[in-house]
Amino acid sequence: MDADEVIQPKAPNPEADKNVRAFLKLIRWAEYYPNGGLSDSDYFLQYGNNRLTDLSDHPRQKITKWGKTSTAAGAYGITEETWDQFKKKLKLEDFKGPSQDQVAIALIREVKALALIRQGKIEEAIPKLTNRWSSLPGAAQARKEVTMESARKQFQIFKEKEQ
Repeated sequence: MDADEVIQPKAPNPEADKNVRAFLKLIRWAEYYPNGGLSDSDYFLQYGNNRLTDLSDHPRQKITKWGKTSTAAGAYGITEETWDQFKKKLKLEDFKGPSQDQVAIALIREVKALALIRQGKIEEAIPKLTNRWSSLPGAAQARKEVTMESARKQFQIFKEKEQ
């Protein structure tokens, strides 16, 4: 079994778990720069700067803004299609924060970046994820402020705040 196929190792690894939680916040930070990753309100965000009020399921709304149409919703900009795929695969019951986190981790695992993140090697993991999260450093829609250096610093800040 590939190391990236395992979300939770058999033996607890608090440092690796901190790295994963900090990286999830880093994705949210980049997606909703500069305020993402700072609170649970990220889970209620929707494409086009809309806010969700019901997390019982993906909102399933096509929104056109900035010349693009998307169904992206939640902390990680999960599209309706992606949600349907992973809701079934992961047996998720709602679109609440823990479910969104599980989908993000599954997406990270798909591109074999989870083991790198668990080891804190975010500079190696990020390029594997730029097709999924276009706001990460080096991706098509990354803001000029979201550089690899700023991501590294922000990751450290998030990691230091983890229990």
